[in-house]
Amino acid sequence: MITAASFGQQAVIERVTSEICDTLSKTEKPLEETSYEESRNIIRTVLIKNYYDWIKELNTFKENSGKTETAEYDFDKYFQHVLQMDCQNFRGIDKKLDTYLSEKENLRPLHLKTKEFVIGLEDKLKNKDLKKLLNDSLNNENIDSLLKMSKIEIDKCKRTTTLSIILVYVDGYTFRVRYFDYLTDSPEFQIDVIFKDYTDLQIDNLIIKDKNQLLIELKERIEFNKKDESGEIKLPLPPPAPKKN
Repeated sequence: MITAASFGQQAVIERVTSEICDTLSKTEKPLEETSYEESRNIIRTVLIKNYYDWIKELNTFKENSGKTETAEYDFDKYFQHVLQMDCQNFRGIDKKLDTYLSEKENLRPLHLKTKEFVIGLEDKLKNKDLKKLLNDSLNNENIDSLLKMSKIEIDKCKRTTTLSIILVYVDGYTFRVRYFDYLTDSPEFQIDVIFKDYTDLQIDNLIIKDKNQLLIELKERIEFNKKDESGEIKLPLPPPAPKKN
């Protein structure tokens, strides 16, 4: 089995990423003005051009990950992450391609702000620049340490992971950002980006967990599920619905 690191350096992915970037740099229309379909077609055209090599690369991913049903989806997620990291031009159309929460006008800007912050961590921006996205109340000694640690942990794993950003509604509006090894789906790093409300786009809190913490939680969750399925643990029934007047 090839290692995750070597797979991330495959020439096909690098070539396709380069070709997409080159195509985006030559578009007549400003990238911010392209539609969803136009943005999608730019990516699709390059993939079709490299069809046979791309399928070979996908099959290699299937073999080394052991995945069947989710292989194409996971491979695409990994490729999108590579594009996001290596192609500045791609970021110009990513807002069109990433439609998460597009049906919720009040929450969509929070998602995009979270993604902007995460990209800043991946780019290892200076803390003073990252702090512009944070509420002033977070401007303390601890935040510099937390940002530094986040950049270090993300830098360790970003080349071999997929990126997931999901709204989980914990402590206001929490966007759970998680990095998963693209071959094994093992959690590598997590950062909760928390907004108290949607009246402004300032991040109000950050909570991080490293790989060791995530693996401990995963092990505990697996053990709990096994006990629950075997009947060793009996969960209480939910309270009855209140009677109507």
